[in-house]
Amino acid sequence: MFEKYEGINVDEDPLVFLSCGHFYIVSSLDGTMEVKEHYNFDPSTDTIISPRLSRRVMSSVTNLRECSECRIPLRDIHRYNRIVKRALLDESTKRFIVKANSTYNKLVDAVQQRETELIAKFTKSMATAEQP
Repeated sequence: MFEKYEGINVDEDPLVFLSCGHFYIVSSLDGTMEVKEHYNFDPSTDTIISPRLSRRVMSSVTNLRECSECRIPLRDIHRYNRIVKRALLDESTKRFIVKANSTYNKLVDAVQQRETELIAKFTKSMATAEQP
């Protein structure tokens, strides 16, 4: 997996320098970022042809990848921008769903409490109206 810098042919497999200072060959980072899951490749040249259609199925695991050396998130590499933005969008969507569900449950509780109060008030007013 790890090669010495002197043994890397950067013309065939370029280097990607991360903001944390570490660097990896493109093929290694492509594997880490699961690029083949997100893009269609030309089988003869192994270059990216087009993005794959997004299957908007969120999992409970966030797919935001990190540097394998220092665990800093890989957010600022243009080559993986689509993958990173999807992971961030999934995370934002999860937070929104949790907040919306919490707000909804509070509203349901408030409506049920108000219904109970109105039924009690109505029952009490009907009981006093029936008394001569």
